[in-house]
Amino acid sequence: MKRITISDTTLKQKESKTLTFRQRLELVKFLDRLGTDVIEIPPLANMREDSLFIKSVSESVKNASICVCSTNPSKEETDTLYNLTGKALKRRMQIALPVSSVQMEYFFHKKAESMLSLIKESVSYAKSLPGWEVELLLKDAGRAEMSVLKKAEEEGADADIITICDDDSAFMPQNIVPFLKEVISGGFPSHRYAVQITNNLHLADVNSIYALEAGVSEIKTQCVSPFFASTENIVRILSGKSEELGCDTSVNTIEISRIMSLINKMYMPERDARTPFEDGVRDKTSNAVFTLSDTREDIAREIRALGYELSEEEFETVFKVFKDVAKKKASVHTRDLEAIIASSAMQITPTYTLDYFIINAGNTISATSHVRMKRSGEILEEVSVGDGPIDASFLAIEKITGRHYELDDFQIQTVTEGREAMGEAIVKLRANGRVYSGRGVSTDIIGSSIMAYVNALNKIEYDNKENAV
Repeated sequence: MKRITISDTTLKQKESKTLTFRQRLELVKFLDRLGTDVIEIPPLANMREDSLFIKSVSESVKNASICVCSTNPSKEETDTLYNLTGKALKRRMQIALPVSSVQMEYFFHKKAESMLSLIKESVSYAKSLPGWEVELLLKDAGRAEMSVLKKAEEEGADADIITICDDDSAFMPQNIVPFLKEVISGGFPSHRYAVQITNNLHLADVNSIYALEAGVSEIKTQCVSPFFASTENIVRILSGKSEELGCDTSVNTIEISRIMSLINKMYMPERDARTPFEDGVRDKTSNAVFTLSDTREDIAREIRALGYELSEEEFETVFKVFKDVAKKKASVHTRDLEAIIASSAMQITPTYTLDYFIINAGNTISATSHVRMKRSGEILEEVSVGDGPIDASFLAIEKITGRHYELDDFQIQTVTEGREAMGEAIVKLRANGRVYSGRGVSTDIIGSSIMAYVNALNKIEYDNKENAV
């Protein structure tokens, strides 16, 4: 039975632009757990943040192939993507270029001859780098001249996969098969073929299945967008009609409903409309445990996996404190390590200091927070309404600073026991393509949360000043 590759493009869809960094990492883990063969990453936009994301994905994915994409390929960008995916177990380079006259001229201002030269040059160079697959994705192939399509295959002879895209819903089920057969008949035996079909006419699922008859072995799908073939629909069709089609997939059909439900919840958060913050309260980020015998490399790897980007000096400080803690404790958990990072890394003179806060909350009223802070002797204060007292406090601080940073994570835990227990909060803010952590400890969990936020905020301010010099 023929195994059909499922290449998921959810991260490339416009709906995914609303996800936080942490949510995108969670999405990748869901897709990997589902058994998706390929997970496609959008082209580089913000170099610093996107680079960190690709590195994190490359180190965390256990089964799927990581596919990075270039829509305007150059040797420099190809080298960058190659290096960023160095730790991936399986990886792919996707070169996405148009072959229809309208897209070649409108987007690239190129005629067919120039575009074909770019295809040959970019595919050949990508394939010269060992250890990854190379995919040539032919955009708007449904409206391309057949002679140009076949020439593109010839110039992209070094590619492992050729993807035929129907960007304009040019095909009906009855004509997609003969079209693809003609394309594939002029190809090379080493090529595998894929399709990516838009859903403007609600035919993406059925056309993708029909494409298998022409010899296609890979289908581009997604989990959330109505404009492309659905991962769940394609998998269910292949599973339910596997004998009839002579095809199956590696996707876990038992898990698919549950995982799709979890993914959809990420795109439809049931949160108060007044707050920009994501629901990020967790007991712990992982179950990793470290001891005195763990090496610098072990600790550095875990710190990167948590999303932190420390300087050499900051890491030295964190590692020294870790060793001191490990001498006193039999084991150091990830949560302990995060507390060490929050309290030890980037100890700087604060830009903002907390003067006081006043909370007004109850079960019949919206929570409000009045926060007063000082900056260079100046008194700054704001009042904000939020989805709970902590959320309202964070929003009040945003009003004071005039800036919004992505709340990458928020953890609360007890440090001591009893009615007067100390509570510890860790806040992780994402800015400038990196994670800044803050820690606060108080008998008042709201107070510890505000202190943690201010602590992280001051680290961002310090970095911004350093970069401005």
